[in-house]
Amino acid sequence: MSFCSRRFGSTRTALGCCCTLNGGLKLPFNWKTAPPEPREKGAPQGSVVSPPMANLFLHYAFDMWMRRNHPSIPFERYADDILCHCDSERQAQELKETLMKRFAECGLELLRTRRR
Repeated sequence: MSFCSRRFGSTRTALGCCCTLNGGLKLPFNWKTAPPEPREKGAPQGSVVSPPMANLFLHYAFDMWMRRNHPSIPFERYADDILCHCDSERQAQELKETLMKRFAECGLELLRTRRR
């Protein structure tokens, strides 16, 4: 909840964001017609909350971490697509291994079919 709290002034908004990320409730739901269904984790795929939550989470989990730990490697990120500009194949392999560990620490994983 800490990254949500820093980004939003409202505790209510931060709590809602964290509930969504931590599984919270299946969206969309209508309180009047049916109670919400619990989910195990993550923002619902295709929901309106998914892209901004991914962007917010990756800002802290990736962007700031890269600037702090690998300031010499430029990168671009659009939502959850990331491109890192390495100087050599060796540097790219080392960064990939480091990123896999970093994402695992954050509860994320790189898709085997997408990573190179």
